Amino acid sequence: MKIALAQTHLTIGDFDNNKTNVINQIKLAINAHAHLVIFPEQTITVYGANDLLYSQEYYEQSSKILDEIIPYSEQITILIGTVQKLDKDFYNSALLIENRKITTISSEENLSYEKQRYFKPQSTKQIFEQDGIKFLTLLGDDEYKEEKADWVIKLSSTPFIKNRETKPINGKKTIFLNHLGLAQHSIFDGGSFAANENGKILAYAKRLTQELVIIDTSASEILIKLQISIEEEIFNSLSFAFKEFCRINKFEKAVIGLSGGIDSALTAVIMCNAIGPQNVLGITMPSKYSTEGSWKDSYELAKNLNMECKTIPIKPLFDTFINEIQGKSYCDLAEENLQARLRANILMSYSNRENRILVSTGNKSEAAMGYCTLYGDTCGGINLIADLYKQEVYAISRWINKDKEVIPTNIITKAPSAELRPNQKDQDTLPDYEILDEILFRYIECGESIEKISEKFDKNLVKDIIRKLNIMEFKRNQFTYSLKISKKSLLDRNIPLTTMFKG
Repeated sequence: MKIALAQTHLTIGDFDNNKTNVINQIKLAINAHAHLVIFPEQTITVYGANDLLYSQEYYEQSSKILDEIIPYSEQITILIGTVQKLDKDFYNSALLIENRKITTISSEENLSYEKQRYFKPQSTKQIFEQDGIKFLTLLGDDEYKEEKADWVIKLSSTPFIKNRETKPINGKKTIFLNHLGLAQHSIFDGGSFAANENGKILAYAKRLTQELVIIDTSASEILIKLQISIEEEIFNSLSFAFKEFCRINKFEKAVIGLSGGIDSALTAVIMCNAIGPQNVLGITMPSKYSTEGSWKDSYELAKNLNMECKTIPIKPLFDTFINEIQGKSYCDLAEENLQARLRANILMSYSNRENRILVSTGNKSEAAMGYCTLYGDTCGGINLIADLYKQEVYAISRWINKDKEVIPTNIITKAPSAELRPNQKDQDTLPDYEILDEILFRYIECGESIEKISEKFDKNLVKDIIRKLNIMEFKRNQFTYSLKISKKSLLDRNIPLTTMFKG
């Protein structure tokens, strides 16, 4: 028996293209003489629609896709995920469509906290049979329980998370069908596959690509999946997400402030890879504290990427503020922040006038410590590297340079600095990033206690880092839209702003 795995590119609210993509996949499956074609979780309504499900128009427009594909069930059996509305309740379900007859064969029971806001749990789990083969369908977070099925099909919307691997169900022939697209902060990268009862891969779809894969249930050939580095996976996923974000929000062009530092350099490379260097504008905005190397490094980067770069010094604006508004210079934190906010005004002006999306460049380490300026370097419509620790920024940058120098070596090797005061270095205020990143990772993503982390690091240092992390929550609460690629991003921390507890 031939089965088609339809890894399908879907966009929330893009009803016409979603319908076209689904129908094209069905036609390809029919032409390949498949008996069954399988689609991911919530294909009809699209995963991540959230409150849009409460819109009668949205739900009805989505449902029209189902009406359009029903006639094809005379030529092929279709298994597809959707949201079902019964009375006033919604259910995350899988529909089997055969000879124009629709059967609900599965509904999700083990709902995540997020899904509980929208869906009611339901324990529907009906085995269906095709050509003498029995199939059990699971949705989302539902786990396999001993059932008399030959194959277990899992319809999923599993986002890309670095270092996470989706594994076949132990001891069962497994088909995993995953969503492809961008929803809220999550990147859905596909990676659908079929595996035998020993967990060996029989077929798989490429990540970040719409693809139809055909498997034969009698096949025994084992495939070796191409393994790529985690740095390449992250880079490809962030590029895909930025391209999707611009397409969905109708941005053809983007602008970024180039500081001569590693964060803006990596971000610029991702932007150029996603939407083309001809659509990216870099602006370097030196102050009286900026070194000559910073703007020279920015221009060398722009030249390597073949993107446009401009220089707009902020010294005249800064001097005007100091002399005519303040009346004198205080050489304090407020004046450091002023420089960042003057730069933000320049960038936002280009963003507004030329309809360019402004991309901000703060990383996870700095954001955790509040080492950023509200309404300054935090301005922007999207941040691509917000869920990357500083050490990861360096690792991906080195990967980018593995074959040739794209990011100037000086950017990678020089000590990081905001250049807001004379001879400033990040490590004047922050611990070494190697230490800071590990403490933050163990506390945020592993949930380790201060006592546990202090077995390796100085306890006073650990306590100070955690204290800063907590007192800077008010800043992160105002950050721009960003992408999530870790088990727990700073967005996932739901810390009240009205607490006296600071750790």
